[in-house]
Amino acid sequence: MIKICKNCKKEFVRPKRQGFTTWEKRKFCSLNCYYNFNQKENHSNWKGGFRRRKYHLRKIYHIGLEVFDNLYKSQNCLCAICVKGEATCIDHNHKTRQIRNLLCRKCNLAIGFFDDNIELLRKAIIYLEKFT
Repeated sequence: MIKICKNCKKEFVRPKRQGFTTWEKRKFCSLNCYYNFNQKENHSNWKGGFRRRKYHLRKIYHIGLEVFDNLYKSQNCLCAICVKGEATCIDHNHKTRQIRNLLCRKCNLAIGFFDDNIELLRKAIIYLEKFT
């Protein structure tokens, strides 16, 4: 589905997927365009969110919105694991803080609950295979 970004006026393809975030409903090509548009329009309720998001990306992951957008677009906005959900969570190594990929909320939580433990994940796979 080809759309035109409200901010930069470029054409972009919005892939079909289950859920949409607010900025996608408003037809922006990227999260950065969404934030820039709202900053230009002086929507005071969005300024805080924009600053918080920028601060969070810099402080925790040492990246800017542009890097996040490039990663998001390179994955076609989809989760790196299930390829169904929208990739909104940054998956990273908790020791080195190195970014791996973007995941949907479900996949990110699942990996988090297994504490990035590969052996525990293998046991879970064996358990699930036993009952299918």
